[in-house]
Amino acid sequence: MIRSDPALLGLARACGAKVVDAFYSVDRVLVRSSDKCELGAKADAVEMESGDIMLEAVAFGAKVIAIRAISDAVEEDLPLDFNRVTSESGGLSVTKVLAQAAAHPGAIPKLIRFGWQSRSAAKRLAIVLDACIQKLVTSDMMKQATEASAT
Repeated sequence: MIRSDPALLGLARACGAKVVDAFYSVDRVLVRSSDKCELGAKADAVEMESGDIMLEAVAFGAKVIAIRAISDAVEEDLPLDFNRVTSESGGLSVTKVLAQAAAHPGAIPKLIRFGWQSRSAAKRLAIVLDACIQKLVTSDMMKQATEASAT
């Protein structure tokens, strides 16, 4: 278990982030609502990357926090199996997405809605991150000014 830095957690909260008790990291995209619910019993959010990234950062002595955006709710299935539409490098393959959409045309409206939800989540995340960066820069600048005037 990796704990977020309390000061960074307070900063994120002050910038509009919703603080949760625990993330659960998995190695695949959870497509079905039932899978999300099952793992959701173990944590407040299920995701794929934060745990490994935080572990690496902590190994180098960094203070850490994960600030995530949620694009899909626990009660909704994803429109496609995103585990099947990734490229070898782990990114989204547009060709594979189009092939899946062509094979399942009924999923297209849900895919479009998911795209809008993802875009909205990304915008909300950007707002919180911008506010956090501004507060960090301002507090760092204030600290440097205070230290400079003390000498």
